Amino acid sequence: MFRSFLIFLCIVLVSCSEPSTIKIGFIGSLTGPASDLGSRVRNGTILAIEQWNARGGVNGSTIELITKDDKNDPSRAAAMASELITEQVAAIVGPSTSAMAVSVVPVINVAKIPTFGTTVTTDDLVDLDDYFFRPVASTRAGTKHLSQFINNHYDVTNFAIVTDLSNEAYTRSWRDQFVKWMSEHEVQVVMEEHFETGDNLSLLDISQRLASIDTDMIALVVNARDAALMTKQIRSKNKDVLIVTSEWSGTSNLLSLAGSDAEGMIVPRYIDENNAELRFKTLVDQYRVRFEQDIGYAGVLAYNSTNALLDALANKSQQQTIKEYLLNKAKFDGVLASFQLNEFGDEESNAFHFITEVRQGKFMTRQD
Repeated sequence: MFRSFLIFLCIVLVSCSEPSTIKIGFIGSLTGPASDLGSRVRNGTILAIEQWNARGGVNGSTIELITKDDKNDPSRAAAMASELITEQVAAIVGPSTSAMAVSVVPVINVAKIPTFGTTVTTDDLVDLDDYFFRPVASTRAGTKHLSQFINNHYDVTNFAIVTDLSNEAYTRSWRDQFVKWMSEHEVQVVMEEHFETGDNLSLLDISQRLASIDTDMIALVVNARDAALMTKQIRSKNKDVLIVTSEWSGTSNLLSLAGSDAEGMIVPRYIDENNAELRFKTLVDQYRVRFEQDIGYAGVLAYNSTNALLDALANKSQQQTIKEYLLNKAKFDGVLASFQLNEFGDEESNAFHFITEVRQGKFMTRQD
């Protein structure tokens, strides 16, 4: 009898001594045309979690990351969110594109799972009482900043614009807001086209027509790969027209694929790589050592988002939900910039929006 009691006691002690685990989910486009964005979001998330675990995790609990690839497919993104909920994650980082986020939000709202959208800026999710948070402002704020910059520094009276409808929740929102702001400066659209990434024949046809059109500016609301391909086609016939992109294009893929044809492009981005802040430079170095690539804006935003979620898990009271903690705290000291959440969990200060110009193969932040 005594021996049986000792065995039982040992089992209880062993089970009690096992470290607890907190599961965090990740959803992003790890394959397909948006994979350069999704992979950096995942890597930024991994780096933040590894650093927390090295410091003892969340109140002694080890953090486990469960990764899902949405393959840039909205129905799959919703299914992956459901899988993560079934696996009992405490929170989710991602998705990495607006189209995926729109499909995920109804799923996480039902389950009440707080989710940080990292690089999602569509206006479709603005001012909603939901469980979706984001560290960057909506397209409304970003396009206003870009339009003001263009009209302050360039003599533009008209422009052409191309949007990729495969990420329509983002590109339609960006297009509508940018056209609105430009029209307030009496700058009008003279050509408008759209296609879906992967349709290379349409991309080539549109690019060739853009190369021949008489306009002051061309706006590309497409991913980095397609922006590079279009830019090379345009520059083959037109060396002088001003080419601007949306933030979506602002990854290293644009520079590597477009080469010298990218010179002079105006690219709004969510990162200032010239920033001398020690925390930022340290993060850039840590990321490069860990993943053997540049961090990019997606990696920085994911790192900040993950830290905000883990901060909530570590410091919320027993009576608080993660959502309540995030909304009550509101301001977070992120790397590169602090960001401010409003009552709906939307970033409202536009802290991470920088206008860059490609010079000598690098994104150089414009200070004026």
